[in-house]
Amino acid sequence: MPGSFFDSNVLLYSAAEDEKKAARAEALMEAGGVISVQVLNEITNVLRRKRTRNWTEVLAYLDLLRVTYDAMLIASALVAECDVFWSEDMHDGLVIDGTLTIRNPFSRVN
Repeated sequence: MPGSFFDSNVLLYSAAEDEKKAARAEALMEAGGVISVQVLNEITNVLRRKRTRNWTEVLAYLDLLRVTYDAMLIASALVAECDVFWSEDMHDGLVIDGTLTIRNPFSRVN
């Protein structure tokens, strides 16, 4: 299953002042792909230390990347042949690829 994997430097360009590189990075991201936890950590480090962004700004940017991150988590669960994916942040009851069901462990808790 071919696809795109993004390194932190490409993703960081989507928020850069270089409009040409920002547009290219955004176009690639819109086409979809995956990232790793290490990439998220590197982005956080760069935004906090080199670009001196506050935590609110860092978290807002990471939220923009979350959809890609969620896709990577789902892909990992599919590769591991899991049949349930527990998350309170995704669509409860959604079935992915006919084999993996997303369940919110707290949806039925009183």
